[in-house]
Amino acid sequence: MIPAPGADRMKQQSLLRAIRNGQRWMEMLINGEAKNITDLAAKLDLKPPYVTRVLGLNNLAPDIVEAIVNGAEPDGLSIAQIMKRGNFKSPAKFD
Repeated sequence: MIPAPGADRMKQQSLLRAIRNGQRWMEMLINGEAKNITDLAAKLDLKPPYVTRVLGLNNLAPDIVEAIVNGAEPDGLSIAQIMKRGNFKSPAKFD
C-alpha cells in the first residue's frame, strides 16, 4: 500500500493539533474557565472521555513532543496509538 501524498504530514498535523488542544484545555482548567473535565467537555461540545484522553497528552515526555514538532517522530506513531488508553508503547527510538 502506498500512502497518499502528504499523508505523513497530515498525521503529524493531527498529532500537533491534539497536543496543542491538550495544552490549551489544561490552561482552561487551571485558569478556572472550566470547573472540571465534565464542565470543560460541555463547553467544548465534546465527550468527557475524549477530553480526558487529549488532556493526557500533556504527560508525553518532552523528547517525544519535540520529535513530533520537528517531524522526527518514529514511523507508525499516530494519535490513535498515543491516545489508546493504557496501550501506548514507547517506540524503541525513545527507549
